[in-house]
Amino acid sequence: MRKSGPFCIDTLQTCECLNPCSSTQTCSDGVLGAPPTCTCADPCKYGANCESTLTTCECMPCGKSETCSMVKGEPSCSCTDPCKTGRGCLDTVNSCECNNPCSKQQECYLNTQYELACRCKDSCYRGDYCDELVNTCACSPCSSREIYKCYTGQGCLSKVESCECNNPCAEGETCSVDSYQQPSCGCEDSCRTGSGCLEYVNTCRCNSPCNAEQECGVNDSGELYCYCSDPCRTGPYCSEKVQSCECSNPCKAGSLCSDTSTGPSCYCADSCHYGNNCEERHKTCDCTTCGLGEVCTMVGGEPQCACADKCKTGLECATDVQSCECSACLEGEACHMKEGYPQCYCDDPCFTGPAALIE
Repeated sequence: MRKSGPFCIDTLQTCECLNPCSSTQTCSDGVLGAPPTCTCADPCKYGANCESTLTTCECMPCGKSETCSMVKGEPSCSCTDPCKTGRGCLDTVNSCECNNPCSKQQECYLNTQYELACRCKDSCYRGDYCDELVNTCACSPCSSREIYKCYTGQGCLSKVESCECNNPCAEGETCSVDSYQQPSCGCEDSCRTGSGCLEYVNTCRCNSPCNAEQECGVNDSGELYCYCSDPCRTGPYCSEKVQSCECSNPCKAGSLCSDTSTGPSCYCADSCHYGNNCEERHKTCDCTTCGLGEVCTMVGGEPQCACADKCKTGLECATDVQSCECSACLEGEACHMKEGYPQCYCDDPCFTGPAALIE
């Protein structure tokens, strides 16, 4: 442990020498000699031991298909797609806007049983695909109605097979003519499927329920699941650190770390260290390393380093002590301190000569 002060008995107020922080905290040196301060290493944590999590959107991430907003001071997740609902936004809202089962020739409505149903937009058509003409005068082929542009043959009774005239696709789908010259439906977005292309294809690329800290996988049942991409992270949002020697080694001073059922445990490398994390050091001369030219003695129960030569001081005891006791006056000379330096004078007034100025 590094010391300071005239006799090297004061402990330096720095993170290196006096770290008061736990393994979940970061230590910062104080300004102008102030004691070190501790802050949570994870910006989403707070509390004396960083045991609490901030209730913010940044610290409570939503799923891939969700957005977060603060509601009455609490983070709340909602589906980005207004037509999605439920956990992971995997369920489709049952409305004509979101789950329209009808073709382009039909219109969607809510029947008396509150179920979605389809009916032909044009009253001259009927049938499941609105492709059967109603046999009325108003709907006669002899009329000049625009609807007969999609009919051909004698009496205009044969329907033209094209996307324009016989589009079977629901809202949201695209129509194309297949190899049999029949209209067929598909989704422009490869991640969409189902009637109206309102359902997501259940793959990690198209419908991942994971957040940015997670990876998506598919189990043997074909269900999507999330796992932490960082092996040192765990928890439902991968926001917790794995308590192991490899991921969060709390041991100090070169001590040995061992994983136990309650977390990492430290075994001190020498007898000079102790404490749960071997962060403490015994205050003895055997456990104190003095500088070059210094010797250790116990003073008031504390180890203290001082120069072996009492007439030396400073770093590595390389500086001479400026005192008469340590001066180099010759025999017959007397020493006096002048302006902080020892000065030698002839003790006998009957003798003279140059005075020795000791620096």
